Amino acid sequence: MNESYTVEDFLDDLRKRDVPLPLSLTKMLPIQIEKSIDTEKVIAFYAKNMVKDFDEDKQFYFFLRDKLIELSIVNKQMQFKNINQPIFEITFIPAQNGTASAVLKLSFNNREDIIFNSLEDSNPMWNDTYINSLNEIYKTLT
Repeated sequence: MNESYTVEDFLDDLRKRDVPLPLSLTKMLPIQIEKSIDTEKVIAFYAKNMVKDFDEDKQFYFFLRDKLIELSIVNKQMQFKNINQPIFEITFIPAQNGTASAVLKLSFNNREDIIFNSLEDSNPMWNDTYINSLNEIYKTLT
């Protein structure tokens, strides 16, 4: 996979049960996401830890023009969090010769940071797709 991973890809994978989550969550998640988020307004998407172990906590980020929505799966429970703080600073380290990952850091006015790392958030097989996703997110936000 060389293209970025979109919210449409994510919803399709959930419907096909191709996401390492309990069956009850893969059934409920697409329904709850579509009830809670206008997916047509999502301008970028990032799935942190999606392809990692079944039991690992996962975060899904839905970038909209005016906010960022974080969907966390912790202990098999979903939690939505709206981040309405403006992004104060964006730091992007693209994957380059000799580096295996891309890193994107979003710093908010409330002094909180969200850090995305293509390799740490995925696995070697998905790293290129995650690199492309971070490139797209950076391009979209700047």
